[in-house]
Amino acid sequence: MISNEAVAGLATSALVATLLPFLVFFALRKRFDLRLRNVLIGVGVFVVMVVVLEAAMHAYLLKFNPVTKAWFDANAWGFVVYGAAAAALFEETGRYVAMRFLAKRVPGSGTPLAYGIGHGGAEAVLIGLNIGVIAVLGFLISTGQADSLNLGAAATEQIRKALTGASFGAAMLGGIERVSALILQIGLSLIVWQAVASRRIVFYFAAVAFHFAFDLPAAMVQRHLLPLTGVDIEVGYGTLALIVLAGIWAFAPRAQVAA
Repeated sequence: MISNEAVAGLATSALVATLLPFLVFFALRKRFDLRLRNVLIGVGVFVVMVVVLEAAMHAYLLKFNPVTKAWFDANAWGFVVYGAAAAALFEETGRYVAMRFLAKRVPGSGTPLAYGIGHGGAEAVLIGLNIGVIAVLGFLISTGQADSLNLGAAATEQIRKALTGASFGAAMLGGIERVSALILQIGLSLIVWQAVASRRIVFYFAAVAFHFAFDLPAAMVQRHLLPLTGVDIEVGYGTLALIVLAGIWAFAPRAQVAA
């Protein structure tokens, strides 16, 4: 049975994920001279590179092309490496191009911070809305009001199975994950900004490598190659996010913006 705690946890998670980028932007806006233009560029590049281009490639290779679909279905490690590499290359290439040619440059760290909030914030809002929809559907199913939606028996059972017995804390994992993910997105933006500001492309490749490493464990869990629970993953990512961000602030060179 779907509990009220699970629905409340999902609703809270959706609220956290959706509001997080706005709260971070307004909290840091004056201190770091964050420009709304750079935030919107981050949003736009995420949509183009991830929602459109990367998703289209995944759809073709993993669903519509029978040869590649069969290969990825049969080769778990191939799927893991492909998924992590695709995310790293699409996102970091978009990040580099955007900050190199589109972003408004401001002194200090304002440019990468604003871009990272936009890039990671777009992802957070999309996931938050998705979590919110699941929360609403879970509530309707638990109260017997979902019949008129014509969800289908398979979809209804999938939602019921996912939420049955879930605690408030477990349902909150999605929102907690978005906090860690936004920190990592800002951290990656700071690394790529060094490639732009210092004209040293090695920082771009470093960001690609870091992004690949971040995504690898989740992809491995998806294909049952790593025996971790959702809580294990979120605790690991949360700890890693704080370490990475602290390391970037402490050790990354603060190059001047190149003309």
